[in-house]
Amino acid sequence: MISYNQEGGGAMPRRKISWEIAGFFLFLTIASVAGLWWEWYHFHWQTIVLAVAMYLLCGFSITVYYHRGITHKSFKMARSLQYVMAILSTGALLLPARKWRMRHEDHHQFTDDPQLDPNCARAGFWGSLDVHIGQVICSRYQDRLIATDLSVDPVELWQAKWYWPMAVSVGFIMPIALASLWDDAIGGFLVASCQRMWLQYNGAFLVNSAAHSALFGTKPLGHWSSATNLSFQGWRLFVSPLFVVLSLGEVLGHLFHHKRQASWDTGWWRVNPTSLLILAFERLGLVWDLREY
Repeated sequence: MISYNQEGGGAMPRRKISWEIAGFFLFLTIASVAGLWWEWYHFHWQTIVLAVAMYLLCGFSITVYYHRGITHKSFKMARSLQYVMAILSTGALLLPARKWRMRHEDHHQFTDDPQLDPNCARAGFWGSLDVHIGQVICSRYQDRLIATDLSVDPVELWQAKWYWPMAVSVGFIMPIALASLWDDAIGGFLVASCQRMWLQYNGAFLVNSAAHSALFGTKPLGHWSSATNLSFQGWRLFVSPLFVVLSLGEVLGHLFHHKRQASWDTGWWRVNPTSLLILAFERLGLVWDLREY
């Protein structure tokens, strides 16, 4: 990796476009638009329920297992729950757990560094749009070498080994197969797979954009990072609740999250869907030793 010194002591690498990611997002967008047409002329309420269920199962597996579980180690998890969420998370197609974890660790360690932060926030509307999708497709960030030794959790290694077969099975084959039970296999593909996945990506990306933008949040004057606490004042009252739902609560209290990264709750636990699910798992004995700091 090329070293970069913000005071001028090095060379900044150029942003490099990923044609694979750009092509996949374009495909999902076209398929999602086609899904709207399909829903209009071939509506099946069962397919909508399936899409919502897939969104929640795959999404919570990212927010609980990937984010607060193995990245921030905010609590201990039952091995059975880890395996279930390791499988379901692949349906979101948001990278294998170990790569996601390393990128998120870099985001917290090098927040707002234009080279070392994979989600480097910029000011203004266009800056938010850039971190929301632009840097996903075209980035300066370079992945670190991924450890494969015994220090890595065995569930992460197991998931990495079988990631793509599971991702295709959970993300595409399972929704199509289930929707075919009520003769809507095409809806299973367009709605429960592609449309759901398109929304899931944008829900995840809101944590990088809306939760790091003064357009949608507030922070103390002169605070060192771009992280903000989502605001519900004025016109934001009409968009912030949608951001909370799409991100499953991850956009709430983001400034607090950057201050206390290991806390099991990223903020506003009483209305934070992920935090409430973690509390439910604690009641069931599936997670324990919740950290508050």
